[in-house]
This record gives sequence, C-alpha cells and structure tokens, in this order.
Amino acid sequence: MQQLDLIQWLQSFHNPLLDDVMVLVSNLGGEDFYLFFGPIFFWCLSTALGVRLLVTLITSFYVNDILKDSFATTRPMLSHPDDVRMPPGAAESAQDGHETWLGAFPSGHAQNAVVFW
Repeated sequence: MQQLDLIQWLQSFHNPLLDDVMVLVSNLGGEDFYLFFGPIFFWCLSTALGVRLLVTLITSFYVNDILKDSFATTRPMLSHPDDVRMPPGAAESAQDGHETWLGAFPSGHAQNAVVFW
C-alpha cells in the first residue's frame, strides 16, 4: 500500500489553481496536443520531419493500447475510489468505459512525450 500512500500524500497538495495547472500539463502529453502540433511541424519546419513524427506517434498510440491491454493494470482511482481523488470530469469518462481510463500502465502521456521529443 505504499503507492497508495504516496498518491494520497501528493493529492493532499491540491487546490483549484494547482489542479488547473496539472490538467494543462497533463494535456500536453495527450494525443490531441500531438495531433495539433504535428501539422505545424509538417507545414512550418519540414514535410519529412512532420510525416516521420506523425507516423511515429500514431504507431506509439497503437503500441500503447496493445501494452495496456497486455498488462491490464487498474488505475488507483478506479481500484480505490474512496481513497484516491479523481480529476474533474474523470468520473464520467471512467463510468462510460472511456478507453483512456481502462489501463494504468504504461503511461500514454509519458510514452508519447518520449516519442515526440
């Protein structure tokens, strides 16, 4: 239960401003961010770089989905709903079975950031 204790300790620092900042930072690792900036790379920097970047990211998205299905780990906020605070709007997505809430490992945000940069 050490991981759960760490999560609870980190979540004890929350406040509305910090929550908004963390949601923004988290969104910088999401697919929408990369799908927005991919065309910018394509049009403004280099067509070849843009194509390589988008193909690599799309491949990474699919590899991540396969790995999440293979490891089948549950997110702490779903396995311990009374102990871990969910981000705003997450409860509705989780209840709908939204794919981003189904697996905890590997982190799509971390993997995509590594692939992108």
